[in-house]
Amino acid sequence: LRSEAYSGRATAILTGVPESEGEDVVSVVVDTIKEVIPDFSATRLSTAHRNKNKFTGKPRSITVVFSKITDKDTFSDYRNQGPLRTKKIGAYHYTPPAVLTRKKELEDCDKVKRVFFDGPVKMFSVKFEDGTFKRRVTNARELRE
Repeated sequence: LRSEAYSGRATAILTGVPESEGEDVVSVVVDTIKEVIPDFSATRLSTAHRNKNKFTGKPRSITVVFSKITDKDTFSDYRNQGPLRTKKIGAYHYTPPAVLTRKKELEDCDKVKRVFFDGPVKMFSVKFEDGTFKRRVTNARELRE
């Protein structure tokens, strides 16, 4: 889990980017990012690919792996501003599937209202229906005790 999260630190997910047949996904991503960071180039990307389509009628999301974490952080600073926002293009931090599964398990526990990421990948904060919080939770078993 920790190694997957570490490798995902330079990864982002783009949604809402129009899709065309036979497209060069890296070029599409570079053109999209250039709308908010004009001097961005393809050398700052390690790879980019379209994900499997979960919903029909919408463009597939794009997983983008930046060459450096600092490039991803720069993009993250601008990700929901200006042109991307008006075109309804979303940009999100990558979260490993194992972490999302663990978050879902916590959300399914009795009397849990909301689950938040809390610092390190393995930690969560949990808000209960009565308004109380529990911090640094790692698994659902801790809530059942």
